[in-house]
Amino acid sequence: MNEKSSCPVLRGRDGGNTILLLDHLAVSHDGEHTHIVNGRHLRSKRQYRNKPMEHLNKKIDRKKKGSRRRKKLIASKKRQLRKLKHQIADVEHKQTTQLVSTLYEEGVQTVVIGDKS
Repeated sequence: MNEKSSCPVLRGRDGGNTILLLDHLAVSHDGEHTHIVNGRHLRSKRQYRNKPMEHLNKKIDRKKKGSRRRKKLIASKKRQLRKLKHQIADVEHKQTTQLVSTLYEEGVQTVVIGDKS
């Protein structure tokens, strides 16, 4: 990996490294074993959030401002956004908890986030 890279690196006591990537939440490699924490579920939740919002925005735009139906649609949109926000927070919590417990089991004592130089 490039020395000037801005990918966060986590160092284990046995010399193993974990590099946080954009495609995956994290990849940990200690020379023998590689652990990949895939962030696909999180990305799918974020991508899905746009689909119902587009549909509701189209419906809201067609309603007269101040109408009862428009207010109901706006409330529905807020409820759905809140639900998806909570689901995203839950997925983030579960994945980071999994990452931390995996790193703990591997004996990682130092976590470095930022430039590795």
